[in-house]
Amino acid sequence: MEPAFSIILQQAVLMPLTSGAIIGMVVVAVLLFCPAMISGSEVAYFSLGPSHISELKEHPSRKETMVLNLLDKPGLLLELKGGFPRMKDVIQCKGIEFTVLAMDKRRIKEVKVFLKNPEQNE
Repeated sequence: MEPAFSIILQQAVLMPLTSGAIIGMVVVAVLLFCPAMISGSEVAYFSLGPSHISELKEHPSRKETMVLNLLDKPGLLLELKGGFPRMKDVIQCKGIEFTVLAMDKRRIKEVKVFLKNPEQNE
């Protein structure tokens, strides 16, 4: 090992952590944790099996009904828009507002779903 590299390595290992370094590590951990949770919920949503879907149908609440409707109509946004939506398009249906956030040439990748108050329903 080169002497300069070993000195840098010793300083990095033996040097006490500063508050800035600890805050930086916490921020990195949070930034890694949040997308993992979102990705996990997306996988859970799209991997609902027939038994899970039948459970949703047995105890329908407002949220369960919304999930069932979205699963029944995978092309809902295409149907509501009357064609392929573009970036930042806002599509409204029955008190639900969909905003296209990310897409590629052939598919919609990310949609923000906003549930309006019952007073705001059209």
